[in-house]
Amino acid sequence: MASTTVTIKKADPTALGIFSYGFSLFILSIYAMGFYPWSESIVMIAPALVFGGVFLLVAANWEYNNGNTFGATAFGTYSAFFLTFAVAHMGIVAGWFSSLEVAHLVGLLAVAFAIMTFLYWVGSFKMNLALNLTLLLLLLTSSPSLHWPFRALETVHWFPPSLVLSLGGQLGQAACPPF
Repeated sequence: MASTTVTIKKADPTALGIFSYGFSLFILSIYAMGFYPWSESIVMIAPALVFGGVFLLVAANWEYNNGNTFGATAFGTYSAFFLTFAVAHMGIVAGWFSSLEVAHLVGLLAVAFAIMTFLYWVGSFKMNLALNLTLLLLLLTSSPSLHWPFRALETVHWFPPSLVLSLGGQLGQAACPPF
């Protein structure tokens, strides 16, 4: 009896990952540009949790199953950023954290992810130009946001609202490939 080999073609999860990341960054950038006050940032929890957290984690798992280490690592770590962001903001609502504590956390996340994005950007030099430019825009988006710990100081009127954060939001809009 002759044996037959059945090949199952796997779908490419990159589109899900890019869309999920782009949508989450789009929402976050709208707040960073000042269209909505940070006091209403609770509205960002659902998109950050579902699109930026869960869908990116699913895309990371599928990238891993397809053997794409770069995609799995990038989607997985950015998923962790959005999950942490969402949980921290849910902690404000639940009374576990103060706005100042969350602002400090987001500031530390911004620094860590700016460094990580730089490393991803350097790693993308041998990949396609679209990925390289997306990561460059993302790097430029996160770099102005390195002052996020000072957002907490705005609440005590030590600093006026920052133009740099707005610039970061505008660059974030440019880094949202699906939009």
